[in-house]
Amino acid sequence: MITLIPFLIGMGVSIARSDDIAYFGTAINIGGSQRMRTMLISDYSQKIFYEDDIDKQNQYLDILTSELSIYKDYRDSLIYGDTKLELGVNKYS
Repeated sequence: MITLIPFLIGMGVSIARSDDIAYFGTAINIGGSQRMRTMLISDYSQKIFYEDDIDKQNQYLDILTSELSIYKDYRDSLIYGDTKLELGVNKYS
């Protein structure tokens, strides 16, 4: 019985804070994607700088522009919330 009490208390706290847990889970997943996207943006920025072929530069620029747009959308979602991503407004500093 004594070993069950901490488990039951932990379950009760988890259920009471399930909205926060769901928010953090989604935010952590998006944050991880944003870190990877940051590396991708850096990579394409360097490719544009070092590439001599203007057609390839334009191709890289198109990809870079698209990735920056996605990055900004997700950043705003993490701050201001997004119903599509099931994220509320960030209430944590």
